[in-house]
Amino acid sequence: MQCAINAIVEVGYPRASVAEVARRAGVSKGVITYHFPAKHDLIQAVIADAITEMGQYLEPRLHAADPGQHPERFIAAYLTTWTGYIQTHGRDVLALACIYNAFRDESGRPNPAFDVRANEITIVAEILQHRPVRKHW
Repeated sequence: MQCAINAIVEVGYPRASVAEVARRAGVSKGVITYHFPAKHDLIQAVIADAITEMGQYLEPRLHAADPGQHPERFIAAYLTTWTGYIQTHGRDVLALACIYNAFRDESGRPNPAFDVRANEITIVAEILQHRPVRKHW
């Protein structure tokens, strides 16, 4: 998957062909198409892997912040965790952004896998609306 991510980041989603990914992986195009019959299938796998990896990184850190008991700590943990993720997985985030901006399913929507993180944003917004944020100046 990393060869696909690198191709997307370096040449852009439209030019990140199955042949380009195979070239970067040092295998024939047939090896890639054996596992992923079309670019669409390869991109679906890239999205699924990146979102899964993202969850594995974010979720334990965010749950440890105990948002129900300490919403102000959760906001800090949320920002710190995302910053850490972006620092350690920047190419993955950039590839997902490239895919999100260019890749649509049959209905014209971005891949629904992207909706996974949307729930977290809603939770943070709700916490901010119901609890005053204390300023430490």
